[in-house]
Amino acid sequence: MKNLTKIIIAFLVFALSVIIISCASSEQNTPNANETQSGSENPAETTTEILKPDIPEVDYNGDTFMFIVHDYGAGATWDSYDIYADEENGDAINDAIYRKNRTVEEKLNINIKEFRILDPISALTKSVLSDDPEYDCAQIGADSAAQMANKGYLLFFDQLPYVDLSKPWWDQSVNPYMSLGNNQFSVMGDLTLLDKDGTVVVLFNKKMAENYEMENFYDLVKNNKWTMDKYYSLMKMVATDVNGDGRIGFDEIAGLVGAPYVGFYFFTTGETFVEKDKDDFPSLKSPTERGVKVIEKIVGFMNDKNVSTIAQDLTKDGIPAANVYEDGVYKMFQEDRALFLYNQLIVLRFIRGMDNDFGILPAPKFDETQPKYNSMMTWISRAIAVPVTVRDRIKTSVIIEALAAEGKYTIIPAYYETTILNKAIRDEESADMLDIVFASRILDTGTVYNWGGIGLMVDELLNNPNGFVAKFDSISQKVATEMEKTIEAFKELES
Repeated sequence: MKNLTKIIIAFLVFALSVIIISCASSEQNTPNANETQSGSENPAETTTEILKPDIPEVDYNGDTFMFIVHDYGAGATWDSYDIYADEENGDAINDAIYRKNRTVEEKLNINIKEFRILDPISALTKSVLSDDPEYDCAQIGADSAAQMANKGYLLFFDQLPYVDLSKPWWDQSVNPYMSLGNNQFSVMGDLTLLDKDGTVVVLFNKKMAENYEMENFYDLVKNNKWTMDKYYSLMKMVATDVNGDGRIGFDEIAGLVGAPYVGFYFFTTGETFVEKDKDDFPSLKSPTERGVKVIEKIVGFMNDKNVSTIAQDLTKDGIPAANVYEDGVYKMFQEDRALFLYNQLIVLRFIRGMDNDFGILPAPKFDETQPKYNSMMTWISRAIAVPVTVRDRIKTSVIIEALAAEGKYTIIPAYYETTILNKAIRDEESADMLDIVFASRILDTGTVYNWGGIGLMVDELLNNPNGFVAKFDSISQKVATEMEKTIEAFKELES
């Protein structure tokens, strides 16, 4: 294993630099990963210049700036942890959040607070309908933000004059997937971490790979050989149905464990059901011949019960449905009974104490002709949104821009260095893979809005792969109708 100091230095430079994400065109002929995943996400191509937000020097006389966030209970997977900290406690992330907020509080003379609630969407809706400006900013799922925007409950970010979405503390690659008509109603960036946590990756068990004398997975990625066919063939090498009952159970050896989401793979292949025109409005796209083949391949390895274990299937082994991840597939991976674990980066919280080494890879390509690797972000990845009830848009925009800019130089280094590098990643090559992952993140517009169920439709194909086109045809009219209503609603909001 190489010296981890080199990793830390590289990612600190990465996290303290100007990020200009430049993904290769889908029509470009790109023979290897280094050419495919170009852009200044690569630490070697960055600068250590620290940029300052272009905001006025103001004094807000101790005003409170209130966030509303999810509260699922301490330790819950998607519980908000990245907006507010009461005090420093020695945890790198907590302390970075505290310092970020204190810096902005002192600069602008404000008090940053958060209101935690299980259902922030209902609370926000109630406040908007009663014209109560109690919340200044919300951290909610991208899908929830889309539904609220559709009802006119959120401001567009061009109505917030000091928020500059071209700055490097805003996510240039992901935010366009959430816009409509060039109106941005929610954003992701360095103010929050739960968007990064929602990025889907492949984790592999290094001990198992070594025991089976497998080829170097990192070289497969770099040499454009990391494909779904290769992925499936590696799974088959280790999968063992010990008791011969036709499925891989909790105490047996799986090639793959994970969630039942076909879409986690499907959209990384470049397939989509939603296209945007020159004015940034969506239209429905029918399944392609290639898309049908993609579904067949994905469902083929996910549904191979002699190779793969879907988390929900572990209820057959006596594991409660609520615990099939933490006590099921995550434990199988940690205890060397699964070669691959396909899930979001947030899973690193649960396997960080794993005794044996593991590595991180991007999602495999469909085949070698796919121009680049793509890393899917889930529709519940957290975004920042501003309710229409905000009274002082200038003040709100100044504070949000200041927090995002400060987050780039405080919480982002802590996230990369401490949460990922020191506590999770075990080798330098995985850090290189994360360069590819973060430079290639996508968020499918159809999954964000889920018009007529189009975003989650492919997940239903897990048990009916031959029904792909028929399923699309059965909902296409409803999808088109709901999509048109959204377009009309946004155009009306513009007027």
